[in-house]
Amino acid sequence: MTKEDHILEVVQAFKDGAEIEWQSTNYGNWCPAESPKWDWENYDYRIKPKEPARWKPNNEDYWYLAECGTILDANHTKGSAFEDLYRCGNCFRTKEQAETARDIIKQALADYHESIVNSKGSR
Repeated sequence: MTKEDHILEVVQAFKDGAEIEWQSTNYGNWCPAESPKWDWENYDYRIKPKEPARWKPNNEDYWYLAECGTILDANHTKGSAFEDLYRCGNCFRTKEQAETARDIIKQALADYHESIVNSKGSR
């Protein structure tokens, strides 16, 4: 997709009512663009990605990953600690789901570290 195609897609989506996000071209997190400036030289714009569908406990037990892959259970669903766990995808219905997530993360980290060693730390 060309830059012009991307611009047209984002602007048309905004006109159609889609949520748009912006970030500085030099740095930044994506932020809501309620009234975009459309300054494409200094900012990047995108259609806000859809949140992935996932389970959220409602006063139910859940499992999460703690330090070094330790798996813990909890049942508190109020407060910032729970919201942080949920926001980063660290909230599972079963211990087995948490174990699978831990194993995937451990493998991803091992692969990443191997790539750093193989590229002599250029990453």
